[in-house]
Amino acid sequence: VLGRITPFLETLSKKSNCSVTYSIWTENGPMVIKLFNSNAGFNIGVQVGTVLPPASSAGKTFLAFKERHAIEDWKEKELKELLPEQREAFEQELQQIRQKGISFANEPIVQSVSSVSFPVFNYQKQLLGAVAVVGFNEQIPRTEEEPLSQYVKEISKEISAY
Repeated sequence: VLGRITPFLETLSKKSNCSVTYSIWTENGPMVIKLFNSNAGFNIGVQVGTVLPPASSAGKTFLAFKERHAIEDWKEKELKELLPEQREAFEQELQQIRQKGISFANEPIVQSVSSVSFPVFNYQKQLLGAVAVVGFNEQIPRTEEEPLSQYVKEISKEISAY
């Protein structure tokens, strides 16, 4: 999969002028296995091997699309501190991600750094991984209507159809 999608990730990084990560599922949560840094001096808060939190856009993508049995323990452990109303809001956000195919996170790991993520599926519509575009808050869209979000959704369709 990584070899197949790498050209898409590089193009996405160049076009967005942001860093791009690809994460896969592990028993500890989603782990970054590929990173394209648009700016070598810019610390996005992750590196290859980083396990991402549920509040990250990639974490939300896994929570929205990964098979329930695979994520249940991680989800319960990571979200146990949420108040009931916070948990309900989070579940509603996951439903929106399932419907729209795109996930947003505002400063989930490092202050001033946000991300937008999309799922990568196999031909059976099973989640293989998540791609995240990571940059300064002003570089990252907050809604799916913004141009970078539209481009991200196009790339998502191309990758999953490939």
